[in-house]
Amino acid sequence: NSHFQGRLFSLSCGHFACRSCWLKHCTFELAREFCPISCPVQNGDCNEKLTIGRATTLLSDSAIGIMVEHEWGRKLRQKDNVRCAGCKRWMQRSNAYRKVMSASCSCGCFTCVRCGQREHTPLLCKDADVWSEIRSKQNGQLS
Repeated sequence: NSHFQGRLFSLSCGHFACRSCWLKHCTFELAREFCPISCPVQNGDCNEKLTIGRATTLLSDSAIGIMVEHEWGRKLRQKDNVRCAGCKRWMQRSNAYRKVMSASCSCGCFTCVRCGQREHTPLLCKDADVWSEIRSKQNGQLS
């Protein structure tokens, strides 16, 4: 029994598979950019996911790096994330204030969560570019 334990791998769900099958499954999922990687149980009824921490006992450092990149990319594509228009840090809009259409950053900048530009209330996003262009021209003429 202990002879096979070293060659088998499972998540907390207890669905064991040989390490080479897990590696093939992970390679296939990462190539398709499926992250987090699900348990490879045949009927697909298991919802257990391979965490990065658990993957360190199975995958190479380069595969772990790919997992981390996919995970960050997935998180950043969520609609509640926005990049600060000032310092370019990533921020997350608070779920408590769905009607608030700007996010405040620790740098002091307010960013529109719809278009990613500096906050432009009361202008609509489509009008903000035009207004910004007009202001830039006026500022250029004043110099």
